[in-house]
Amino acid sequence: MPVVYSYYDILDGKKLYVTNSELLEVWFGEGPLNSRYIGFGYSVLDKKSQYPQLQYGTDKEVLQRFSLVSSAQYYEAPQVLLSVGTKLEKSLNLIGEPRSFSILLKYADGRQLQIPVEADVIRPEKAKLPKGYTLRLTN
Repeated sequence: MPVVYSYYDILDGKKLYVTNSELLEVWFGEGPLNSRYIGFGYSVLDKKSQYPQLQYGTDKEVLQRFSLVSSAQYYEAPQVLLSVGTKLEKSLNLIGEPRSFSILLKYADGRQLQIPVEADVIRPEKAKLPKGYTLRLTN
């Protein structure tokens, strides 16, 4: 059973992110307004129809949320990484760079999903997904 992490807005107590691993962070500049967070995971593990969610946003709100629709089981939790080019990271410092990078989901059996972020927006139509995987906007 994967661990479930819940992240809250410290000022108003609103739940923001639910993940199965720590949030990943990208910095576009100084201060919290220029930070973005990426989370991935299942929020409710007892619902068989529940799909894991990819979440992208700030420390105040999730800006985009997608369900990853597939036949993968809840225990097949992928490693979540960020990349610009070929280097894989858990965090990125893109201060002074374009607000573009890729989110990679790497499964133990070799399946890999590459989801681009361009101009600070997840672009699901440009995602490289294995057969049987779909990103569905949920917010």
